[in-house]
Amino acid sequence: MSPARYLLWLLIPPAAISIPLSFLFIGQVVRLSRVGAATVVLLLMAIYAVVALLYVRALLPRVRAVEKALGSGQDASRAMSDALVATERASLIGFSATGVAFVAAATFLVMPSLLGASYFVVAALLTVFSGIAWAYAAGKHQLVRAAQRASSTRYLGREFPVGRKIATVFIGSFIIAAAVLIALIPSRTATALEQLAITSSADRFDRVYETANLLARVDPMVLDDLRQYIPAGYALHLIQKNGRVTSTRDPLIAPEVRAIQRMGSGDSTAFVSPHVVKFARLKDGSILVLGIPWEPYRNIPVQITLYTVIIALITTLVFTLATYFLARDVTTPIRELRLLAAQMAQGNFDAASKIFSDDELGQLADSFGETRENLRRLLGRVGGSGTTITDGVRVITGGTESLLTRARNQTELTERSATALENVRGGIRKVLGAAETVAALTEDASSRALELQASAEEVAKSTDHLFQSVEKTSSSTGQMDASTREMSQRTDVLAGIGDEVLSFVAEMDATIGDLRGSAQADAEISSQVREDAQAGGRAVAKIVEGIHLSRDLANS
Repeated sequence: MSPARYLLWLLIPPAAISIPLSFLFIGQVVRLSRVGAATVVLLLMAIYAVVALLYVRALLPRVRAVEKALGSGQDASRAMSDALVATERASLIGFSATGVAFVAAATFLVMPSLLGASYFVVAALLTVFSGIAWAYAAGKHQLVRAAQRASSTRYLGREFPVGRKIATVFIGSFIIAAAVLIALIPSRTATALEQLAITSSADRFDRVYETANLLARVDPMVLDDLRQYIPAGYALHLIQKNGRVTSTRDPLIAPEVRAIQRMGSGDSTAFVSPHVVKFARLKDGSILVLGIPWEPYRNIPVQITLYTVIIALITTLVFTLATYFLARDVTTPIRELRLLAAQMAQGNFDAASKIFSDDELGQLADSFGETRENLRRLLGRVGGSGTTITDGVRVITGGTESLLTRARNQTELTERSATALENVRGGIRKVLGAAETVAALTEDASSRALELQASAEEVAKSTDHLFQSVEKTSSSTGQMDASTREMSQRTDVLAGIGDEVLSFVAEMDATIGDLRGSAQADAEISSQVREDAQAGGRAVAKIVEGIHLSRDLANS
């Protein structure tokens, strides 16, 4: 949707229709000169020029927002609603303000009278109503066409009921048409009667004019003499070259005098005048004017106007009532259908349609009823299936809860097994550590036993040397004392090792109660080590005892 096309579509069609109609109406009720006609046309065009500027300022940004939303694939509901509301407001404000300005300017420039103002009011109504009605209809039509490019759109502005639209269009159109008739018929009747009065008085004017034209100079005194040639009720006016006006009765007004001086010869049908006159220029340059009595004809246009107004009011009342009942015949079923749709939207499918109509609305109501029945049957089927599904869901839910309970129990057992496994792993790590310690201690005990054996061998060698050399007994005795002390220390060390082994075995017995097979093997090894240590201790004691005996023998 092009913004320029949108604005042009709002302005050009109503301008092309309403400006000629308004000008034609003014031309029928007002005697326009060329300057007056040009002034009216320019003022009518000025109405649309001002409205166009207002449209550019107020509508162009909103139409661009609509185009942007449609181009980007966004939801254009808000932008389109704002554009339509702005179009309604801009057209209403723009045409109303310019219409008032047109009436004031045209009355002041073309026909400065109350009658002229009433004519220009009707012409303004023709232009203003056409522009406002077309702006709403054309703007909405273009937005509806643009909405086809969107996935979904809806109106978000103030609601404008169908009945009000119908009433506005019908009653507004009829009121304007009635105003045109009220202004046009009396005006044309008055013009025809004026032309009839002028035609019927043409002979009298010709006689007076010929008589006056025979004179070399016409002055006010001659004007009184000429008055004898016309019946009572007629008036003679003399407009001299210097602009001085002499009247026998009912003097002319200044605008009439200026119009007569400008034309020179003619009658009052050529310009707007409160008097019916016929005039011609004399040979001396002055203008002779015959005032034709209007009293016999004055009430005829008034009566026609009165009758036209009465008929228009009666017809307007009839049209208003017809429009009201027609709008109610449309809006009432629509309102009922909206209520029915609202109840169906809330889930109430028992509400029945109570619309009795012989047109498309009745068919629409029947379609609503069929839709309601189909939805109710469908929901009934869905409800029965829903009960079965609900039962199945309950069964599945119960089984799921049972599975969840068992899964929780299994999880607890698994956690306990994992904890026990971690404890076993910790115990195994402790046992392995203890076994490594036992192995280290056993290795240490083995190395010390080897040292003890080596010491015993040395003691045996020393004993041999003792028997071989008694002389060296004293020195050997000192060495044996040292060896004895060293062996005693080693015996103490072995005894301490044995105690440590015993305490470690006790600790092992307390730590690896669940692994008795390995512990028993370690205990057997520890017992054997203890026995070996004890045997070694006894051997050492015997050796020491033998050494003491040998020392005693040596001393003796």
